[in-house]
Amino acid sequence: MGNTGYVRDKPREFNDPNPPSKAEALARLDEAIAVYRRVIESLTYEQLLAAPVDEHLGTTIAGAMLRLVSHFAVHRGQISYIARLVSR
Repeated sequence: MGNTGYVRDKPREFNDPNPPSKAEALARLDEAIAVYRRVIESLTYEQLLAAPVDEHLGTTIAGAMLRLVSHFAVHRGQISYIARLVSR
């Protein structure tokens, strides 16, 4: 949506034999959040109401961005839950 050039490689994400260190994962997360902010801040009202590039999203750009944030929130909750379980 933000013309970042990012192309997801889902199989690699789940099968990478060399996962990132905690520090690297947190740095990547910080960068992803920064990119999201840059993209959302750069969009005009008209762009937010436009159909997304990926027709499978089936909503407006604003709807796709909202779905992205809620998806992130679910994973953040999962991480918190697992962290509490592990730290007991």
